[in-house]
Amino acid sequence: MTVDNEPFGELQLSSKKLNVIFMQDSFNDVHAFRKAIENCYDRLRKKRAKVLLRESKGG
Repeated sequence: MTVDNEPFGELQLSSKKLNVIFMQDSFNDVHAFRKAIENCYDRLRKKRAKVLLRESKGG
């Protein structure tokens, strides 16, 4: 996970669990932290929408 092309954290996604790991320095910049959370949510929402679409098509 990056913010403005800088490493910010890591997402680990399994079939039942999501781990979000932020680098310790990320907590020093509240605006970058918020942006990272929003980007993470957007990516997960889009991924979930693709899964639901695929499931509704029977695949």
